[in-house]
Amino acid sequence: MSFLNLGAGAFLLGLAAIAGGLYLLQRLRIQYREVEVVTTLFWKQAVEETRARALVRRFRHPLAYLLALAIGALIWLALAEPRPDRDDEVDYVLLLDGSAGMGWGDRFARAQALLKEEAARLPAERRSVFFCGSEARLILDRGEEAYLLEPRLESLSPLPSPSSIERELLSLGGATAANGLNVFVVGDGEVSEATMAALPSNIEVVRLRGEDTPVLENNAGIAAIGVAEAAGGAHDRVDVMVDVTGQAEPDFAVTLGDRPYGPAAVAEGGVYFWRDVPARGEVFEVSLGGGDPLPADDRARIRLPSRNTLSVAVGEGISPLFRRLIDADPGLVPAGDGNPPTVAIATDGGGLPAIEIVAGDGIAVITEGEQARADAEARFAATGLERVGRKISTGDDAGFTLAVDYQQGAKRGVRLGADLLGDRYDFSSSSAFPLFVSAAIRWLAGSDPVQAFAAAGENLSLAEQLSVAGAVVAPPRAGDYQSVDGETIAVSLRAIEPPLADPLDTVSGASSGGGWPAIASWCILLALVLVGADWILFQKGRIP
Repeated sequence: MSFLNLGAGAFLLGLAAIAGGLYLLQRLRIQYREVEVVTTLFWKQAVEETRARALVRRFRHPLAYLLALAIGALIWLALAEPRPDRDDEVDYVLLLDGSAGMGWGDRFARAQALLKEEAARLPAERRSVFFCGSEARLILDRGEEAYLLEPRLESLSPLPSPSSIERELLSLGGATAANGLNVFVVGDGEVSEATMAALPSNIEVVRLRGEDTPVLENNAGIAAIGVAEAAGGAHDRVDVMVDVTGQAEPDFAVTLGDRPYGPAAVAEGGVYFWRDVPARGEVFEVSLGGGDPLPADDRARIRLPSRNTLSVAVGEGISPLFRRLIDADPGLVPAGDGNPPTVAIATDGGGLPAIEIVAGDGIAVITEGEQARADAEARFAATGLERVGRKISTGDDAGFTLAVDYQQGAKRGVRLGADLLGDRYDFSSSSAFPLFVSAAIRWLAGSDPVQAFAAAGENLSLAEQLSVAGAVVAPPRAGDYQSVDGETIAVSLRAIEPPLADPLDTVSGASSGGGWPAIASWCILLALVLVGADWILFQKGRIP
């Protein structure tokens, strides 16, 4: 037995004090003294005013003492708030699903009602409650009374995000006490077979659902939105892809930069494409019509890259290979009249971001910091440099692999060894050469890469995740995120679909694993019964 409000020693000392005080009171008797009065009219008043108490030698009325002691002990026990100790008693965690799927009808209100009912009947010292939206948040800690849930739940609503219930379950699995854990999932948050298999055997997970709670079905939504380089080859345009689930012939409403976008989508294999969309750094937004019961996944947004034609200045004495590459790339033009240079290719950049041709046979990339380096590595990793070596013309050329040396400096730049452009190396004749030059020019100019997709709860591609402020790897919810260079990344929500199979057992109403009764309440009730018994015995003259 343990006490929430008192230690065992303090409880016993208090109990002893109550017993001793009542014992002394029982030893007191009424002592009368003689008073002369002139009339009997005031006899009663005189008696009352002359009452005194004195200790007696003999202990009288043991039944009255025992009743008073029992009442006092029960009240003291209730104040101490006893809790029985059981080694085999488990802990309880309730997870309220706050993801976008709970925004359908009154599902969230129903889940809140079930949560409050269950929290009220579980033992407070072994029960905690979490709200699982984009992340799990504690809303009722151990020892807190269940009535505190009411005001805390009033400020909560479903978030435009996937459920974090699986992540919280795995977190609980790594920190479970030896006596086990019962977890109640309140709502529709998906729990996979793989997650259940990863949990320890002393964790039991069930789904709590009301008997009349409907199951989500026939929901339409946007399953994916993505951007790719324009199939037509235009540098300043991109293609946008949208995948829709639940609607055979969707009615799209499309805006580009908050303005209606007129061209219609082209359906190809169940996926819809908008070709040659201007890449001006604006947000492309698609919405579904049709009055869907769950609108949270009926809208998707993505920021298109900002693509401007780049002018490149080629210095004197530079290999004509570079001029041919500039002419072949639709996103590049030679610097000249009316085209001030943005990037230079020369032995000395003259203050411009430049590909500098230097002595040697290596490639060095100079970045301003770790963020710029991560961006550069992501861009140059796709150029295939690791497959480039030397032509096998002499024996000492074998085994050479071209690699990029990343260095830190005050200004970004690329240093390209002049020997790599000669006949001893296969760099200039490889497919990696035009890809590397193109990537280097765009990285030096700060041109945006294509953001392939951005979905809540899913990792961004390498280039985007490292440029998001705060090192966000997986955006927790739909919305706009600010990058370190001030650009906006628009994140959408995947279509919400009910799982094909739910590995959790479903229970209706309150759980079957309830806690111990509130002993303090029983103590107060029994004390009131004893007070009633004391009054009855007094009326019958059994006790004074």
